[in-house]
Amino acid sequence: MMCEQAELNLRTKAARGVNRDSVEELCQLLRGRGWTAAREIMRLRPEWNERFIRLLVRGAERRIMSYPGSPGYRLTAECTLEDIDEIARAGRVRIHQGRDMARTGIAFLRLAAAMRHTTPPLPRG
Repeated sequence: MMCEQAELNLRTKAARGVNRDSVEELCQLLRGRGWTAAREIMRLRPEWNERFIRLLVRGAERRIMSYPGSPGYRLTAECTLEDIDEIARAGRVRIHQGRDMARTGIAFLRLAAAMRHTTPPLPRG
């Protein structure tokens, strides 16, 4: 899918400066560069910081690829077979981590519920 054709995720529009034009600008900046580190993007666009770049990537709705441990940011349409394999691996890791986090969250909720019924609360303060 071309950068120009996808709609900007409306939840990110509230972030200052994140709009369809800035997402398109990031897509244009990445085009033909392969994996590009955030520091290189910030060198080319000094007014952008890492948080803003992440918001733009979220707004690009999977047109730009990045994941923990990736070499940076890359247009999804330009990913190689090796990139796709690594993206799939990263996806499996994230799913596993999410399941672990959900199990821990459920355990915390169960513990809190049990403690409410069996343990007198400590005073606040």
